[in-house]
Amino acid sequence: MPFALPEAALTAFHQYLDAYLTRRDVDATMALLAPKFTGIGTAPDEFIASADDARRLYARERTQVPAAIAYQLDEVRARSLSAQVALVEARARLSARVADQPWEVKVRLSVVLEQAGTEWRLAHMHLSEPSHELETGESAPLRVMEARTRQLEQLVAERTAELQERNRELEEALANVNTLSGLIPVCAWCRKVRDDAGFWESVEQFVARRTDADFTHGICPSCEQRVFRT
Repeated sequence: MPFALPEAALTAFHQYLDAYLTRRDVDATMALLAPKFTGIGTAPDEFIASADDARRLYARERTQVPAAIAYQLDEVRARSLSAQVALVEARARLSARVADQPWEVKVRLSVVLEQAGTEWRLAHMHLSEPSHELETGESAPLRVMEARTRQLEQLVAERTAELQERNRELEEALANVNTLSGLIPVCAWCRKVRDDAGFWESVEQFVARRTDADFTHGICPSCEQRVFRT
């Protein structure tokens, strides 16, 4: 005969997700496990055969991903296997920051819960996800993410160097525009200046075309006496 699913079993499943993913509380997570809890994770060495295994792997992942892991359940199916055993299957999306980069992964959870007195505890869990990026000793793809971080840092450094060189070239160009240097050919009689094309122009025109300077005209004391002498 079919068994009705106790609501307390599903509540224990959600309590586990909150303690482990949201609060990152290893002790609270362990309190929700049955004494003989077993499990299979995603990394090559994530096999849990004892409470000590579970605590070690939980602590390792919390060290590698200390911040809260946000999760969204896309589907949850639960059923009773017996009066004291329940099965919860779920699909979820997890997201967190790993090695200073955003990380998101889709996972599938299969959790067996057992009733112990009035409480329900997790007896077995199987977690599956794309694991080609994980290596032995990793609960999150640290090496891959760190390599991506180094690559981004290198690209930023190269771009920064390019911008600095461009700024230097612009500063030199501005300095050349605003500064006259070298020999300037000036007519000894009319004081006109010869440009690079060989044309003669007034000093005002020559300087104005090569600098930001503006001219204003007056008369010096010597010229004033010469022009306006009575």
